[in-house]
Amino acid sequence: MALELFVRNGFEATTVETIAAAAGCSPRTFYRYFGSKEDVMFHDLPTEIAGMGRVLEAHLAAGMPEWAAVAESLVEFIGRFDAGHTLTATRRWDLWAREPALRARYLQHIAQAEETVLTALCGHRGTVPAQDEPAQLIAVSSIGAYRVVVATHGRTAPGRKLAEIKHTNTGVFRGIN
Repeated sequence: MALELFVRNGFEATTVETIAAAAGCSPRTFYRYFGSKEDVMFHDLPTEIAGMGRVLEAHLAAGMPEWAAVAESLVEFIGRFDAGHTLTATRRWDLWAREPALRARYLQHIAQAEETVLTALCGHRGTVPAQDEPAQLIAVSSIGAYRVVVATHGRTAPGRKLAEIKHTNTGVFRGIN
């Protein structure tokens, strides 16, 4: 609902009061769940990123090669990320890229995702993140590939969910290796 308001009216022009009214609640109720209107756009990312880390750890524990484990974990993450309306993920990313306040928050979550991948890889390898350059490279490049997939998806596969182009996404992640 908030996303539709942001797309239609612009992020800056959309107030918490407008979002609350559209949701059928008071601004006070809105603030019980979200600290700001920026939080609405990122409400699910911390939980989803943590989930991606658990999936990656499980893939690694099952003996999957590192790149394959990271790629499959990110494909699953993408599938959960765009659950719902076909263009939700693309619309969210477009707003994140366009609005400075949202872009800054998005980059914080990207850093969290990189750290999650790095921590899982180093936990599996028994190494220290600050000293494991190959794991750092895998974390940064895989999350970079994820960013490209999300950023370009709306232009390369309009009307399709990210999860529907799983093989293309997996190829992007595996193609870096």
